[in-house]
Amino acid sequence: MSGSEFTSHHWILIAFFILGIVYSIVVPPFEASDELWHYPMVKYIADHWALPVQVPGEETPWRQEGSQPPLYYLVGAGATFWINTADMDTVRHLNPHVDNGVATPDGNINLVVHNPEREAFPWRGTVLAIHIIRFLSVGMGTLAVYLTYRIGQAVCPNHPELAWGAAAVQAWRSRSSAWRCLCSSGWPNKKRGAPRRRCANIWRWDACSAWPP
Repeated sequence: MSGSEFTSHHWILIAFFILGIVYSIVVPPFEASDELWHYPMVKYIADHWALPVQVPGEETPWRQEGSQPPLYYLVGAGATFWINTADMDTVRHLNPHVDNGVATPDGNINLVVHNPEREAFPWRGTVLAIHIIRFLSVGMGTLAVYLTYRIGQAVCPNHPELAWGAAAVQAWRSRSSAWRCLCSSGWPNKKRGAPRRRCANIWRWDACSAWPP
């Protein structure tokens, strides 16, 4: 392994992983994008080992996430079912005065009412479950970046710069801001599993197509 190789894709993976872990720790519980709805879906599956029945017009803690593909939630439930999360409603105390997505002079942007003592380390209950799932999300995001690099290697074996360049794009790509993909890898979000699965399938297909008949 040359030094240039290590300073390319390896540093991209290390930076992505470390920054993802940092974001997963410093963002308060339920303040991440849609975590208010994603985690209750995980908890329901962990408690019942069944999918919720979506009834039109009936509001639930997981809202529309109950109709989403369940694989990510099943993984999260499998990792956290052993934790007593009976305190979810207390931790997930919705802020009735939040100005979500609206810039106002009072700066009331917290989605939930936080209790610093309950959320402090060492984590326990719902807070512990959320952080475990966040770490899983970071791992999924890191794996997607790695598989992107391997796809680039397989497609362009003589151009390593294209492989690590593709990994960098995967790591820093965004829909609305330069950090959205990285940040969302640090919290429960079913979208974290999709890039990993797509990259794995493409890499597997490319490897199979390279085998002699």
